[in-house]
Amino acid sequence: MAKTTAERLADLEERRARINAEIQRVRAREQQQQRRDETRRKILLGSLLRHLVQRGDLSDELVAQRLDEFLTRPSERRLFELDSGDSTDNQGDQGDTDTTRDS
Repeated sequence: MAKTTAERLADLEERRARINAEIQRVRAREQQQQRRDETRRKILLGSLLRHLVQRGDLSDELVAQRLDEFLTRPSERRLFELDSGDSTDNQGDQGDTDTTRDS
């Protein structure tokens, strides 16, 4: 027995919903992997900097100076034992989840 137009439409809508859900899952996995990759890059870059400082190829003072210029959030500055500076971060620790800079 042939399906009615309404039944065919309902089936197609259901298929579309399943496909859209799968697309969202795949996109979420991709975004999660991109975040993991970015975190790993940051860790490796930090390890390289520490290695260069330990070997004497990069001065600890220069790294500290650059961090002092670069970090603005109080929680980040505390992590590296930097003073709170002139309080350029008016939000305090709010929005303290993304520390990526484009400069």
